[in-house]
Amino acid sequence: MLSDVYAIAPDETLIKLTDREAGFYLLSAAGLSMRDVHPVVGRVPYMDGARLRGSYVAERKVAVALGIVKSTPGALQEAVAALQSQLSPKRIVDPTSQHFTLRVVTLDGRVRDIDGLFTLADVQYDGPYYARVSLTFHAPEPFWYDPDQHQESLSLPAGTGAGFPLSFSVSFASTTIDGHIYPVNSGDVEVWPVIRVTGPADNPALTNVTTGKKMEITQTQDAGDYIETDMENGTVMFYDASVGTLTSILKNISAASEFWSLAVGENDIHVTAENASGGSITLSWYDKFVGV
Repeated sequence: MLSDVYAIAPDETLIKLTDREAGFYLLSAAGLSMRDVHPVVGRVPYMDGARLRGSYVAERKVAVALGIVKSTPGALQEAVAALQSQLSPKRIVDPTSQHFTLRVVTLDGRVRDIDGLFTLADVQYDGPYYARVSLTFHAPEPFWYDPDQHQESLSLPAGTGAGFPLSFSVSFASTTIDGHIYPVNSGDVEVWPVIRVTGPADNPALTNVTTGKKMEITQTQDAGDYIETDMENGTVMFYDASVGTLTSILKNISAASEFWSLAVGENDIHVTAENASGGSITLSWYDKFVGV
């Protein structure tokens, strides 16, 4: 099923766990499909920034068995020691923001990533030139994701009317954006996008008509300013280009606002903003999957 397996270190170094020319072979991999999943629901923002998580997501464990073949006993021991060093959690400087990534490539070319930590469970030397190494990868969020980011945007270029990099239905009254974007979540589970609104575009309101949830923000923006809402992490940040500062404006969202996700399949996102003489809105997300 799998063609290659990689690890990506916190500093983004790509480590080939399967490298036939170097004598690293994949013997087996377990945990690629989904066990019991308890989806996260019920995220509601509060003015102080707190949010509720209505349930939890079970951790995924992926077990990878490697066979390592070297021409001398010394080279074999060095290879095992190097693997232990490369996958050590000591490489993580900030555990709140950094992690390892396990990447698998299937025989038909699909690439899937998952984030977490490695443990070197067992090393068995079956001779002076061959060792079997068992790795366990612990992923707090058990979904695989496509590392290619998806984006959908709409914009109103200054002085030229409406311009659209993608296809969707939208209408404008004066310089007020009042339109729809139709992002398609091609994964197996809901995903939480990052939405950036760049100025000039005041008081944006972002409603997922598909799920009925909305995010309303009171904030004026000049050219070069932007508001970035991270639906996954529950943050709303404002970049003021005139002074070069990035600050939280969570207090500026309405009481009816919620951090919302993209449902599986096509979503209808209704976007409004005032005084949008040159503003734009971009949704970014990664499709997620319950199995490889």
